[in-house]
Amino acid sequence: MYGFAADNVLEWEIVTADGVRVVATPTQNADLYWALSGGGSGTYGVVLSATVRVFPNQVTSNAAFSFSVSQAGGVEQYWNAVSAFHQQLKPLLDQGMVAEYGFTNETMVVTGVMAPGQTSDSLQSSLQPLLDALTAKSCSQLTAKSLGMKLSQADSYYDLYKAEIESHLAGLVFPAAMAGRFVPRRVMDVNSTELDTALRAVADRGYSYAVIALNVLSSVRNRTAPPIAPNAVQPNFNDAYSSLMISPRWSNSLPWSEAQVLQDQLVNEILPIYDAVAPDAGAYKNEANWAEKDIKKSFYAGTYERLEYIKKKVDPAGFFYGITSVGFDWFGGDSAGRLCNA
Repeated sequence: MYGFAADNVLEWEIVTADGVRVVATPTQNADLYWALSGGGSGTYGVVLSATVRVFPNQVTSNAAFSFSVSQAGGVEQYWNAVSAFHQQLKPLLDQGMVAEYGFTNETMVVTGVMAPGQTSDSLQSSLQPLLDALTAKSCSQLTAKSLGMKLSQADSYYDLYKAEIESHLAGLVFPAAMAGRFVPRRVMDVNSTELDTALRAVADRGYSYAVIALNVLSSVRNRTAPPIAPNAVQPNFNDAYSSLMISPRWSNSLPWSEAQVLQDQLVNEILPIYDAVAPDAGAYKNEANWAEKDIKKSFYAGTYERLEYIKKKVDPAGFFYGITSVGFDWFGGDSAGRLCNA
């Protein structure tokens, strides 16, 4: 509803690699402001503070539910319901809602469809077309009752998050290997059948998805909170229907050698299944694979050249380094794992 965090920064205060304190705003050190606002972490300096735009608290509601293959009445009905969920979610996102959910080839768990500015009653009404579609696609097996639909409401987003979302995330950790991909809106709009097939093929290989779905370019956002100034947020994130985290089955009791097997499988077998349907979709740089084959394109989507130009001005020696951050290819590793000039 209010865009990305980077859209709402008024001022950055940082210390650069040469020890100088710098303030960056849309009118003061504007290039640095642009880069810091979405251009990747650990790259330009040590951030001391950020001054951000805030918004009044407002009532916020949430809907949580889940369904499985057995509840849907079979495998085909289950995947038909997953597809219907994705299609029916689009108009809700356009209203400024955000959805967080996960699914495998056996179960979909919707942690929340969160609706700022709506009561639980109004959210229930907004969800009716989605519920009707799930019922229709499952031969009437999936209903509000069988889904275990839980509607809740609080006086602020924070209160609702604490009560309904935080506990689901507290114990989560990333597996030893994982990857990410955006679902572009253009693919969801015109190529959804092929997308559904690819998602199912990956899930049938034992992989799961964690998803956040949103529309940061919705008319609601444009009306309530246009960005403070142009920034370096990935253009492919602005255009996305959702961001996927793709994870294999993993246990910390497994030997580390198994992680390398999964890493190779992800990069060389799993991602190509998805990329065949959604080429150049890109991925959110904080929730993606470090060995992405085209980091500059996938994680920066046309902003890398300008970001590197700014990096060279404020940190020409590459003091600040990240394996996928701007300037990553200035260095390479030796056999002992030490960084050396490339």
